[in-house]
Amino acid sequence: MKRYLFSSLFLLTTLVFGKNMWETHGHNFSYSPFGSGEQKVMFPVAWDVRSANGLLNAWQKLYSPYQANPVYAILRESMENGFNTAVVRAELTDKWFPPQPGAYGDKFFPISCQAREMGLNIIAGGIRTSLDEDEHNQSVIDYLKLYIPLTAGDFAGDVIGIFAFDEPDVKYLENPSQGDQWIELVSYWNEVCSSELDLPVLCYFAKFADATPDGQMSYYSDTTRILNRMARFTDMVGMDMYPVKNNFRRTDLLQTSDEEPDFIAATDLVQTDQEQIQAMNSRDELIRVFTAGDSAQIVVDEIVWDGVDLDLETHWTGELPFLPDEISSSDFRAGYAAYSGTGYVNSAVVLWQHSQPVNQAVVVVSDHGEPAFRTLPEFPECNTMMPLFFSVGQTDYWSDLDDAEGIIGHGRLAVLAGMEDQTGIRYIMLFTASASEPNDLEAVFQQPVKLFFMAETAFWGSFWGAWYEAGTTQTLAHNGFVIADECGNYVTLNQINRDHWQLFPGYGAIQYSNLFGFEGMPDMVRVSRTDGIYPPFFSGIDCLVGWFKNEKMLVTAGSEYQGGDLNRCDSVFVQGLPSEITGFDLLRNDHRYADRPVFSVENGDLYIGTAGMDTGVSNGQLTVKRENYCSGDTLITGIRAMHTRDAIRSVIAPSDDGYYMPQCEIYSDKVDQWRFQWYPEAQQVGLSLGVQQTSRENALFAVVQSFGRHGFALPTYCMSPDTMLYLVSVPIVAGARGLVFYALDVSMMSGNGGDDGVSRAPFVLQNWGPSRDTQNVDMVGTVHGAVASLTGNGDSETDYLSALVDSTWTVLDQSEAYNRTPADTLLNFIALKNSTSDTILVIAVNESTSETPFDPGIVFSTLPVATEIVSSEGYVPALVNPAGGSGIELDYSAMPGVAASLLTLATGGSGQQGSGWVLNSGTSSGGITGITFSVPPNEVAELSIYDLAGRRVASLWQGTGNGSFVHTSLSKGVYPAGLYFVTLTGDHTLLTGKCFLW
Repeated sequence: MKRYLFSSLFLLTTLVFGKNMWETHGHNFSYSPFGSGEQKVMFPVAWDVRSANGLLNAWQKLYSPYQANPVYAILRESMENGFNTAVVRAELTDKWFPPQPGAYGDKFFPISCQAREMGLNIIAGGIRTSLDEDEHNQSVIDYLKLYIPLTAGDFAGDVIGIFAFDEPDVKYLENPSQGDQWIELVSYWNEVCSSELDLPVLCYFAKFADATPDGQMSYYSDTTRILNRMARFTDMVGMDMYPVKNNFRRTDLLQTSDEEPDFIAATDLVQTDQEQIQAMNSRDELIRVFTAGDSAQIVVDEIVWDGVDLDLETHWTGELPFLPDEISSSDFRAGYAAYSGTGYVNSAVVLWQHSQPVNQAVVVVSDHGEPAFRTLPEFPECNTMMPLFFSVGQTDYWSDLDDAEGIIGHGRLAVLAGMEDQTGIRYIMLFTASASEPNDLEAVFQQPVKLFFMAETAFWGSFWGAWYEAGTTQTLAHNGFVIADECGNYVTLNQINRDHWQLFPGYGAIQYSNLFGFEGMPDMVRVSRTDGIYPPFFSGIDCLVGWFKNEKMLVTAGSEYQGGDLNRCDSVFVQGLPSEITGFDLLRNDHRYADRPVFSVENGDLYIGTAGMDTGVSNGQLTVKRENYCSGDTLITGIRAMHTRDAIRSVIAPSDDGYYMPQCEIYSDKVDQWRFQWYPEAQQVGLSLGVQQTSRENALFAVVQSFGRHGFALPTYCMSPDTMLYLVSVPIVAGARGLVFYALDVSMMSGNGGDDGVSRAPFVLQNWGPSRDTQNVDMVGTVHGAVASLTGNGDSETDYLSALVDSTWTVLDQSEAYNRTPADTLLNFIALKNSTSDTILVIAVNESTSETPFDPGIVFSTLPVATEIVSSEGYVPALVNPAGGSGIELDYSAMPGVAASLLTLATGGSGQQGSGWVLNSGTSSGGITGITFSVPPNEVAELSIYDLAGRRVASLWQGTGNGSFVHTSLSKGVYPAGLYFVTLTGDHTLLTGKCFLW
């Protein structure tokens, strides 16, 4: 590391912004190539590959073994755009290590060597952020002690560092009683990496402030804070704040007719959108049954987006020959499935009348993506047995190399019927989708199977087992039905293999007892699903959730074993319910967190758990909070209002206004502006407390969250390449001398590919929903574009990052470059001058999240009037001369908020000055495009906007120029969201710019 130290530590009392950040320049990264004995200074730009390589390899092993792994192509593309490093860490997190690097089964060796052969350096990972993993962590060190000398000099790329810890500061704060141990963990393993590997260590830190009760941030300001206490032992201080979370949940109201249905259900019966089918996404339809004399009509309504709200649109109607008195439906776990290479929808709705034989029941299935009637297959005594209950589930809940069935856990349709004969003895019969024609049903048993107790109901789910089946990445095939009576006695019907189902215990001759841990059944029962971090391969693990009204208690029932009774029961008391409960269900308003309980109460209010059932429980209690802007007389069922593949869903709350669906989607047009404001401050705190106020030779790295709105529950919202350019420029201005983009796996899954149709990962691996924003979100391309702008691989040939660590470039201090308005707290910049030429580089960021109250601009007091802008990236300011003064000014008065500007200035070039024609445009995070233009005196011109097809959408200005600058702005208004072009046209001049309207 290059040493830049303050003479003494100091306390940071306030953070000052909006200025020339020249004081933050110079904390460079360096490393010693193996065996060289020299220090090499560089500006690392790295993809954190994380699990991308393993994820794609696992996918291809199962489903597409002949396709090339796209990770290598992306890494090669990243190099072409200016990346020089890859963080390779997931491959060394396994418990098993090869006897020597490159041996059979070594996952790290192939990807690390291929990356280095391309010319990428690597930062090797594998050390776990845990207090009890010393043996594993030492194994990582021992492996790298063999790998590094073995491969030294063989490749263009070096091993330049070690990734050691992922947010140990968070672990410290979550476990204050173990605080000293967490600090010792960081200290010890940093020292081991230094002494045994002679490499610097990269550590991710997330804590830069404490949240105040009013939702603001109290920024860390002294060396007692955990950031400083851990950064003292860290070479690369990676600040990985989530810069923006588009986390605003929208409640929608579905308007309906005054006629009240007899039954309501929700599941996915309609699949006609090929893009959604390819991504294996599902959206539920509302299924309603209305009385029609002595018969009934079933109506399937799609939930459609009209540009403003969600509405119901009737897709299909069918006439029933009888008036049903009961309904059973598949739920949010059903959808598009793959079976023997063919896709189909495994959902169904069963309607029946208790007084009619079971063979009179009607099943509505999805036939090639459209609702269709089916009848149950004939079986012995089907015309004399009376139906008691039905449960709709799935079968073949796995996948392997031989049959790609049940991809991501969606298997064939299964329907369980509970029946009673004329003597009162109860039976079950199971039907599944036909192996030859999945749109038809076939009987699994040759004859009904007798039950030895008075069963009343059944539930389907994957209630048994761990996450993975040996040799695959599928969940264990321990799905089945729980069949229970009103006392809590129950048997289970489990699928043993693809051709065999069996009752437990004792083939159904005896029963388990106390389904929910004690005698009796809850007042209401629902199924909850835990689906883990990634959606691609597995469906998740289910549990039953029972609501005991008198005790105000929720009890879950599941099993960690591969079969048997549901012996894992947990209970939690619900706090905050004001009155009698009229309805209970579960919702999941984002991808990552667990289901939340939802209750309707007597006065029509709805109450939702303040956190998930797995994270919001404290001392056996879970608190609920009243949900605004919705009401409901009761709760009917869960519903996926928007396309998704996970267990993300709302609930249907019928009211006098219609059907409310609380928190059913993420707003498409709202951004958490607070986090945009916190982002620069986080980088400033990182530099001050993490670097400047330590005696270590360390450097600040920015860990830029680079996943789209589909990646996690709380996604980085990067509407355009301009936004990403801002996110990477802010840390650089603040003093970061390394960039890590987190992470390649989630970036690859941030949509269905780029605007050019290139898919970064197989469709089924895409990480979608819940949002209507299902168009392409090429986050990989967006990241590459931002890096290309910074490294001279974009429109400009200037390598700004190399200049920052090049000794031939020096920083202009505040006497040479300063803000035009001294009070401006929003325009930050850093400027460099070259010692061998008259070139000036400027990196500027506008941190405003709304219209700035200042007159933003940068004054260069010593530059000659003949200075011109010779190249640029991002926003381009107007270049003007101060009134009555010397030097030049960059006029940023039309620069949109949350934007970056990269400029190369020189004298005597062929930049924007001289012709008198100027057009600058840039889009803010709020969707407002600022436009600045200038037309020479007496020249006639027109300012227009065009869409991507080249059609003129509107004329924004027409007139004769006078040489002065004109500022205007453009918002989405009536225009469809998307990319547009702004043109300034004269008799012999055409200037163009981009704008993103949304």
